[in-house]
Amino acid sequence: VVWWREPSIVRSRGPARLRPRVSFLVRRRRARNEFRKRWERCSPGDGATLNDAGGDGSITGCTAGANCVEEIAAAGDFACARMTGGTVRCWGSNIAGERGDGLVDGGFNAAPSCAPSFATGISAAVQISAGAYNDSTPGACALLSDAASVCWGDNSLGRLGQAGGGLNGYPAPTMAGPLTEIRIGGSTVCGAEPDGGMVCWGQGAFDNLGGPPTVITATPQAVPLTGAVVPGTISTGSHGTIVLQPSAKLLCWGEDGAGQCADDAGPTHKEFVTEIEAIDTIATASFGFAFTCAAKTSGEVWCWGVNSASVLGVPFADAGNSPVPLKIQLPAGRKATHVSAGDGAACAILD
Repeated sequence: VVWWREPSIVRSRGPARLRPRVSFLVRRRRARNEFRKRWERCSPGDGATLNDAGGDGSITGCTAGANCVEEIAAAGDFACARMTGGTVRCWGSNIAGERGDGLVDGGFNAAPSCAPSFATGISAAVQISAGAYNDSTPGACALLSDAASVCWGDNSLGRLGQAGGGLNGYPAPTMAGPLTEIRIGGSTVCGAEPDGGMVCWGQGAFDNLGGPPTVITATPQAVPLTGAVVPGTISTGSHGTIVLQPSAKLLCWGEDGAGQCADDAGPTHKEFVTEIEAIDTIATASFGFAFTCAAKTSGEVWCWGVNSASVLGVPFADAGNSPVPLKIQLPAGRKATHVSAGDGAACAILD
């Protein structure tokens, strides 16, 4: 695994089969408050009950056929894991009920939980996603085996797809119909439909629902796609979304003030779905906090948009924000098979 503000190698833990399933959103801290200090006290051993159906297994020694971790989704100060049996376990902060265990701490200084707890009522999850914006609107969603979707956490932006706003510490059904994928970002949620269509809901102030501006809606809005998209490639960022087409080019919509959609010629918001012309032959891509990264079929990684913390792989003083994709310098002879962009950092899995 390689990550960059300036690219560097990171040693990865756990079985290799888990690595491509990791969904990663890193949240940068501007203040080291008491909440953050408490969270940093958690050690790897505190999560040792995550694997194994009996709850007493090792995070590194899950045996074949046991209830092991199949997928991880992290955002803000919490994370969730989908287990082999279809349950979901979450740990970390719970300021908005994002652990899904029915408890809401109600404050940034509330003590987080290092021990994973079960998201209430979920027994048949096939995919999970976690999202947060500025650490203050955390939430998570799960796709179930019957194509239904549930979400929990902060619903102030309508992201949970449930009427009423507020906070919901229990997983509850969204208003969406059958889905094949669901992704929650900083302010919106998008899902793929069985017929190849897409829907999005949440805050639309940045035109990030893919259609005419809508301030906030919990009702799924159809995204006016111009053609087919590749299943399993939706990525929702801070205020925008991308998805891969069969042509290996990206569609993008939402905030574009810093060139997140690789276009500085148009308005700061992409109201409608726009094809990114500046880069092609894409294998996988990820929309982070105001920047986007893509791994090409050649194994190269390119990033564009906001360059805070040098997330575009070069010092800000050298490049600034860039709507033009910039090539990330990977270790010599290595190729990327997966990329994930967060808030202030990005990661790539190498061959």
